[in-house]
Amino acid sequence: MDCLIAIPCFRETSRLPAFLCALCKELIAAPFTASIVVVDDGSGHPEAESTLAIVDEIRSRFPTIIGDPVCLKRNQGKGGAVYAGWNTVPDGCKLLCFVDADGAVPASETRRLIEELFFDQSHRWDALFGSRIKMLGATLERRISRHYVGRIFATFVSILTGIGVYDSQCGLKVIRVHAYKYIKKHLLETRFVFDVELTTLLLKCGFKVREVPINWKEVAGSKVSILKDSVRMFLGILRIRRRLGVVNRESLIGEPVPTAGACNKELDATEHPTAKALEDG
Repeated sequence: MDCLIAIPCFRETSRLPAFLCALCKELIAAPFTASIVVVDDGSGHPEAESTLAIVDEIRSRFPTIIGDPVCLKRNQGKGGAVYAGWNTVPDGCKLLCFVDADGAVPASETRRLIEELFFDQSHRWDALFGSRIKMLGATLERRISRHYVGRIFATFVSILTGIGVYDSQCGLKVIRVHAYKYIKKHLLETRFVFDVELTTLLLKCGFKVREVPINWKEVAGSKVSILKDSVRMFLGILRIRRRLGVVNRESLIGEPVPTAGACNKELDATEHPTAKALEDG
């Protein structure tokens, strides 16, 4: 297997089926091999059972694409669900991906980003993150209120962490397995700001991350409250700033360099200054 794709789900039975089918059809024709792990994030009865039934039905049609689902007993947050899926990665797998279950990111865009990192054989990049940037010829449809909240949040993230990201919260990310294993024991955020912590740790540890503009269309049924959850997200960024400090970098999109061979093992506090600082703190 070349790529393991985690789809975090919290009460997504109305939106998951169409996207899961579309993604399976894309992956069958892809030039890489992939497996999907659907992670139910403590949806509770009867939603969790319904999610598993959906997975089983679609899996019967795509047995080589959909793997065993993961069912969390308690809600861990989106990041917790993503990491629970990623932690099932088998030996020999090269890439990890997560994509939201709602279908806002088209299945074709998911395949495109995985394919781009898969064919980056010179390891110019260690991770590719989807980004909702309006460009000529691209499709980007979202409520204006969400757009402005997103821009304010991105500015806040850039000021406090220094990562210079345009869209840290986009629900499509692809990362090399060795990069994730290198930092995973220091990933503490499992809810709204897990993307920011993931990005910050990757950059502070010298990995190369690039934002890639994608097509994106808002789908009805979001469980995010702009007012309540925005406050939680801002508080989460403050936690990350206190714990990890600032990345001395102007932008996510910079000149690529080869990945260091030392990154093939998990982060050790005695071998990397960022890890040592986290251990000492």
